[in-house]
Amino acid sequence: MDNAYRQVLVIDGDPATRQMLAEWLAHAGHVVYTAADRGDALTYLMEADLDLIISEYSMGRSNGREWFQFLQSHLPDVQVIIVTGLPAKLVSSRWPVLRKPVDLDALERHVSHPAPA
Repeated sequence: MDNAYRQVLVIDGDPATRQMLAEWLAHAGHVVYTAADRGDALTYLMEADLDLIISEYSMGRSNGREWFQFLQSHLPDVQVIIVTGLPAKLVSSRWPVLRKPVDLDALERHVSHPAPA
């Protein structure tokens, strides 16, 4: 896999999904941080030099729109991949959207070949 040893933050409220993504990314050679929610993620956003954020779209009562607008305005150079259980057509984004359960082959394509900013 290209781009090994990137700094990646995985944000997902589901512990099983979060762990599966983190283990897969770590096995591929990435430095991985995890957060259960956006509040926990803010620490990593301020302290780590992130290359990639993989974030669940909906968390709790939030639909994610404001979260991704925040990421786009404050971290415009960081690649983002959105994961969601919602139909992809309900998630409008300039970033890739992957449906849950996450297809690891699709994830690898996006991690190995990031979309231009």
